[in-house]
Amino acid sequence: VGPTTPEEAVLCRLFAEVLGLDEVGIHESFFELGGHSLLAIQLVTRIREQLQGDLPLARLFEAPTVAGLARGLRAKKPDAAAQIRKAPAGRPQRLSYSQEMWWTLFPHREQLEHGIQNSFAAIRLEGALDASLLERGLRTIIARHEALRTTFTGFGKRPLRVVHPEMPFQLDRHQAASEPAALRLLQDAAQAPFDLATGPLIRAAVYSLGGDRHVFMVAVSHLVFDGASLKLLLDELHRCYTAYAAGTEPGLPALPIQYSDYVHWHRRWVQRTVIRQQLWYWLLKGRDMPVVLDLPTDKPRPQTLTMAGSSVVFELPATMTQALGALAQREGVTMYMLLLAAFQVLLHRYSGQADIFVGTPVTNRSWRETEGTIGLFLNFVVLRGNLAGAPRFTDFLQQVKATCLGAYAHKDLPFPILLKCFKLYQALTTFKTFKTEKTMRSNVMFNLLEDFGLCVALGPLQGRLVPLQTEYASQTLHLILTRGDEGLTGHMIFSTDLFHRETIEGLTLQYRALLESVLADPAQLVTA
Repeated sequence: VGPTTPEEAVLCRLFAEVLGLDEVGIHESFFELGGHSLLAIQLVTRIREQLQGDLPLARLFEAPTVAGLARGLRAKKPDAAAQIRKAPAGRPQRLSYSQEMWWTLFPHREQLEHGIQNSFAAIRLEGALDASLLERGLRTIIARHEALRTTFTGFGKRPLRVVHPEMPFQLDRHQAASEPAALRLLQDAAQAPFDLATGPLIRAAVYSLGGDRHVFMVAVSHLVFDGASLKLLLDELHRCYTAYAAGTEPGLPALPIQYSDYVHWHRRWVQRTVIRQQLWYWLLKGRDMPVVLDLPTDKPRPQTLTMAGSSVVFELPATMTQALGALAQREGVTMYMLLLAAFQVLLHRYSGQADIFVGTPVTNRSWRETEGTIGLFLNFVVLRGNLAGAPRFTDFLQQVKATCLGAYAHKDLPFPILLKCFKLYQALTTFKTFKTEKTMRSNVMFNLLEDFGLCVALGPLQGRLVPLQTEYASQTLHLILTRGDEGLTGHMIFSTDLFHRETIEGLTLQYRALLESVLADPAQLVTA
C-alpha cells in the first residue's frame, strides 16, 4: 500500500533510502525488511532532520511501519545547535571525545601505538592489477580526508591533533611465493605499530603471487579510523581506480565537513546540551553496579595484564541465524538484543553472578554530514542485565531491550566525561573494568557487526576479503559476531594471560548450545 499523506511519502522514501530498497509500503515492518539497531538510529536521525519530528528511538520499536510512525509524529522546531558547521580556522586541534576515550583507556604512548589499535583489511584480487593506479587512488583519498593526514603531539600532557596539508604515502609492493606466505607477512604489517607523532597513520601493501593473483592490505590507526571508515575507504578506492583506469577523474562528491569541523562542533554540543540531558541517566545506572564481573580464569591473574591474546572462530549456520531472526521479530527485539541477552546468560552461568554488565561500542555517526567522512566516531556504553530470581528468557530479553533502548537514547555522553564524573571509588572502579591494569578484574565486550560483503570490487577486478587473525587482546573477553549471507560468524577474542584456548572453545560451544536451547523453548527459566 502506497502513502496517502505527505508525511507518509517522506517516511516511505526514508525507509527505502536507509534500507537500500527501491520502495517500501506503509504497512511493512522496518525490522522485517532488514533493519537493525544501527540503521534504526540512522532512520530516526533522518526523520528528525527532514520532518522536524520528535521521534524517540523506542517509538520505532513500538510502531515499526510508516503508517504507525506517521500517526505518532509530532512536529518540533529544528535544533540549530545540532547542526554541524565549519570550524573556525587557526584554533588548536583538540582531540575528539572518541580519541580522548582511547587516551583514557590506554594512557601510555606505546599502548596507543600498539598493533591492537589498528583497523585493517586484506583482499584477495584476481586480474591484471595496476599498482600505480592503486597508489594514486590511495593518495587521492588521503588528500581528501584530513583524518588520514593527522598526527598527534603533546604525549603525557595535553595531546593535540596536528592536521598536515599534505602527507607522504607510498604503496609497498612485494612478491610472495604463495598466498599463505603473503598472508603471514600481511598479518605482521597490518598489526605493526604506527608512529603517532610522525605519521602517516595509514599503510598499504600489495603482494603479487604470480600471474594475475594478488593480495592487497590496508591498515589504519584506530585513532583516526573506525569500521564505517573502512567501507568508505574501499568504496572510494574502487571509484578512484575505475576512473583512473579509464583516464578520467573519479568525481567524488564534495565532503560537507572534515573531521575537525565535527570535533569542534561536537565538543561544544556535548558541553551545552548532552551533559545536562544524559549524565544523570548514566550516574543512576551505575550507582549500585558491582565492582567487578569476576570470571574464573585458568591462570593466576598477573599484577599487570599484557595485550597477548588470541581468538576462537565459530559459525552459526544460515538456518540457525534465520530462526534467531524470526524469534527476534516475534519478541519485538533486534538480533543484537537477542544475541546480547544470550551472551549475558552465558556469563551469568560461567561466573555465578546475577548482575552482569558488558561494554559495547556505539557509533556517533548520527548526523548526515558524518556519513561520508573518514574518522573515529565511536563511544562506549555499558549494558547491564540482572538475572536475579531466574527469570524466563523471554522476560530477560525484554529487560535487555529496555536497557539497549535506554543506552541508545543516551549514547551521546562521551565515555571520558562519564569517567571524570564518577568520583566515588566503587563507581569509578566499575568503569575502570575497561582498562588494562592490575586493578582490573574483568573486562568483557560484545559487538554485532553487519558484514558489508565478502566481495570487494576494485575497478574491473573482483576481490574477496581474507580474514586476518589477531594475536592481541585489549579485553579479558570480547565477543564479536558478524552477520553475513551464510549466517553468523563469531570471534571470541581472549587474553592468553588468563585463559587456555580449550576453555574459550568450550565457551563458544556453550554459547551455541544456549542459543539452540532458546530456539527450542524461549520461555524457559534462566538458571546459573
